[in-house]
Amino acid sequence: MSNDGPSASGHRKLLGVILQEMDLVMESEIQEALEIQRREGGLLGEILVRLIYTAPEEIAVALTLQSGFDGEERR
Repeated sequence: MSNDGPSASGHRKLLGVILQEMDLVMESEIQEALEIQRREGGLLGEILVRLIYTAPEEIAVALTLQSGFDGEERR
């Protein structure tokens, strides 16, 4: 069973964790984006793109993984 998607209890991996596991961002970049999010609000993915730490396409892939859809057909 994959650990990427929602678990039986409904918990999902955090976007920042997924992006780090994909080697797309560093912990310090996530922390900077989270600080901006605390001050200004907004979505973490959009903030990371605005800071040019990752691309919109990479955020889309990470969000797809977070939601549990990985392109494999489920039966």
